[in-house]
Order: sequence, then C-alpha cells, then structure tokens
Amino acid sequence: MTAKADVTAEYLREYFIYDKGTGLFINRKKRWLALAGQVVGQINAVGYLVVGIHDRSWLLHRLAFLYVTGEWPKNHVDHIDGNKLNNRWGNLRDVSQELNTQNVKTHRKHNKLGVLGVQKTPSGSFMARVVVKGKSFTKNFATLEEAQEHYLALKRFLHEGNTL
Repeated sequence: MTAKADVTAEYLREYFIYDKGTGLFINRKKRWLALAGQVVGQINAVGYLVVGIHDRSWLLHRLAFLYVTGEWPKNHVDHIDGNKLNNRWGNLRDVSQELNTQNVKTHRKHNKLGVLGVQKTPSGSFMARVVVKGKSFTKNFATLEEAQEHYLALKRFLHEGNTL
C-alpha cells in the first residue's frame, strides 16, 4: 500500500498538468493505459473525482491542493460552491470539518420538504434549525417560506464557513 508521502507535488507535476482555471488534471505523459494529453478522473461512489496512482484512488480536489501549494491540506478541502466535480483552484479551500459541514447547500436525502434546514413538526408548523458547535437554534413558523427565510438568515449569521 502506498503512503500519502509517496505522492508528492513533484510527482504530480511530473505526470500531470493541473489547470487551475478549469480544475482539470491532464496526463503530461503516457501513464500505463492513459495517453498523454488525456483528461483524467472518474467519479467515485460518493460523487468526487478520483484518479488511480500506485494502485490507489486519490481524490482530485486534494491532489489539486498538493499540486498548487506543494503541501497536503491540513484539514478538509471544501468545494466552496458545493459542486464536488468543480475542482477549479478558486473553488477549493482548506477548512476544518466544522466549516466544511457549515457549507452544505442542499437538503439531506431524508428531508421530505426538499428545503435545507427546515422540517415539518407533528403539529403542522415548520421548524427552522441551525446547529453551531453542538448547540441547536430552532424556531417554529406557520409557513415553509417563513421558516426557510429564517433558516437562511440565521445560517448566514452563525455559520462562518457558509457561502450561501
């Protein structure tokens, strides 16, 4: 098994071209079955682009960070716009897990309302809920629209990592 230290910025720069404007990785020279000039990356099971290096899959957004800065990210590499496939350099930032989580832009799969941060209560009202450092801030509203408006305003105020 290859350790993280085996893939260096120098290695990446020798075998790939990373275009900071498009976020694409391109083979600099022929690698195994991949041709020089070919764009690399496949979408993995959770929706991120990966490339195989030394019999292991590597997340391209983390490799972009290494390629540009010369160092592995210290934390999580967040896609600022929430698009897991957008690896443009201006769309990536090294943030804590907490800030990465705060930048969620879409509702969870189990949210039947289809609205981020709002759920329907048993009484029929709509509850807006924002969590910061384990503390939950909730408020009930008569309409879904009011709850969503409140959620977004509170999220923008409390979540420093949010980019909504």
